[in-house]
Amino acid sequence: MSSSTRRADSSVSGGGELEASDITEEEIAEEAPAYQHFAELFAAASPKTNEDKALVAAYWVQVHEGQDSWASRRLNSELKNLGHSIANITDALTSNMRKKPQRVIQLKKSGNSKQATKTYKVTHEGLVYVQGMLRGESEA
Repeated sequence: MSSSTRRADSSVSGGGELEASDITEEEIAEEAPAYQHFAELFAAASPKTNEDKALVAAYWVQVHEGQDSWASRRLNSELKNLGHSIANITDALTSNMRKKPQRVIQLKKSGNSKQATKTYKVTHEGLVYVQGMLRGESEA
């Protein structure tokens, strides 16, 4: 199945809102080139919570920089450059993983310690959520 026809498996709420299943990964990628710098994307998305800030940074790394997966320290580096570093980036990502449907997934963990390097990926639903932030949509 091509990326243009791949759809998320999310249920329809019937509320008339655009659902994750209504947006293809190709449509997500088409909007990506509008921002040359992370600061522009961050300002457009205007994230309020640490979990949203982390997700916007993850979106930048994954969509705009073309990284299929990434480590959390990469996100905090981007956020720190803008003066928005997160004290515990892992907690922000874990919060996104606890959402239903998940916005971020952990792919692997290197090492046994609590501080081991973890590798993550933004899910289709996470990409759609950030696109909604960029269009000025927000959750109630």
